[in-house]
Amino acid sequence: NTPGLLEDLAPFKGKEILDLSTNPTVQAQNFPDTPPNDPEYLSQWYAPLTGFPAAWQKTVGTPSTIIAVIDTGVAYSTYGASLDLMSNAWINFDENASDGIDNDSDGYVDDALGWDFVDASYTCQDNDCTQEDNDPNDEEGHGTAAAGIVAAPANNGLGMTGLCPAC
Repeated sequence: NTPGLLEDLAPFKGKEILDLSTNPTVQAQNFPDTPPNDPEYLSQWYAPLTGFPAAWQKTVGTPSTIIAVIDTGVAYSTYGASLDLMSNAWINFDENASDGIDNDSDGYVDDALGWDFVDASYTCQDNDCTQEDNDPNDEEGHGTAAAGIVAAPANNGLGMTGLCPAC
């Protein structure tokens, strides 16, 4: 339960949610009949159970689709996670990440990679999980796993394959 979360999401209230199944502007980008070449894909037992392959026959998403994973962060500084996930990570280009100014006037200074809202209920390895800041690096691992399940790229020979690999 993150304090202020509803206020933080307020700018998105009333925004249209795109239904990919009925939107004629979405171009289907089908996967081949063979599984993706990502080494962890065959360990993703939940993928066929939750319909990933069937969904991929309709669409694999588009880069204009933004998905927010509200969790423990993303391990963007970890070698494997950064290679597999960061190519699909959202970057706030309206923000200069190191000038100490809230360039985009969203209330968060230097939030180019997102924001660390902190709700540490685990043993913290350093002080990053005790204060809100502009470093959303995952200190626990759950958020990185969730982000991978949602949007890890496909067929890059790395890590896992996400439900929306082109998002």
